Amino acid sequence: MGRRTDPAAATHAGRPDTAVDRHWRTDARRALQYSLTFVGLIMLLDWCTDGLTLLRAALWTVLGAGVLVVFLPTRVTAGDGWLAVRGLMGERRVRTDALVAVRQYGNVALR
Repeated sequence: MGRRTDPAAATHAGRPDTAVDRHWRTDARRALQYSLTFVGLIMLLDWCTDGLTLLRAALWTVLGAGVLVVFLPTRVTAGDGWLAVRGLMGERRVRTDALVAVRQYGNVALR
């Protein structure tokens, strides 16, 4: 987890004033590997018990897509005066130059 706290933001090739998370592709690839491993193992187990049908294979594939959705990381980019987070429901952008106050609620990490 130490790599998240390092100032390891790379710049975007198209926009040199934009910083992106250079580990996002690795994390997304790992999420895809986890979901494919889950689908493969559960289908293998179902096939070994002679219960694998086309409907059950479709169910396992949908559940594997759900695992991918859960593990897929959000994509964070930052530029001069703004911060953007792109997830499943779209992109949210905050203008950091227009912030009035920043507060910490509950047990949220300081970083």
